Amino acid sequence: LEGIDLTLFGEGGVQYAITAEKAQFNPETKEAEAIGGVTLRSSQGIELKTSTLRFDGASAHNKVPVEFKVGAWTGRAGGIRLEVAEQALRLTDGVKAEMKSPNPAESASLSASEATSRQKTGELIFSGNVQMTRQSEKASAETISATTRPGDRTLSALTGEGNISIRLAGASSFAAQAGDELIG
Repeated sequence: LEGIDLTLFGEGGVQYAITAEKAQFNPETKEAEAIGGVTLRSSQGIELKTSTLRFDGASAHNKVPVEFKVGAWTGRAGGIRLEVAEQALRLTDGVKAEMKSPNPAESASLSASEATSRQKTGELIFSGNVQMTRQSEKASAETISATTRPGDRTLSALTGEGNISIRLAGASSFAAQAGDELIG
């Protein structure tokens, strides 16, 4: 097939629109593969661009570089797995993401082994050797969960777990807000 425009319908009215230059479909197994200039857009604000994407009836996945937009976050990963029924996107094989906010002090960049998007909560969970930079502040942990407020690009919560290391700038707004709660 050439010049593909396909829409997948998930539970709760979620839709996934896929465009590609070509596609192959196996009617016996119901598996499909989109090839060349593949773009996937969801009604929940996910956008993926890659060279190939396989769909096995339950999930769309690949192990090739992908550019993504998930809510306020944009970046690159080495592969993806989108579970249609669960509405969960897993970015794999090295993730680099950036969130730009209208307020530069709230912008952040993260790198990790993988990340999982939970669209319903606006949460993007980075795991595996996570490194975060926010202006001149740096943090590292095994897992960092970043939540943005629905409808805007403002970071509303940041949670870390496992071997946490934080380096704050001298005039850090975080240190001023944390006050006595900050343990050094």
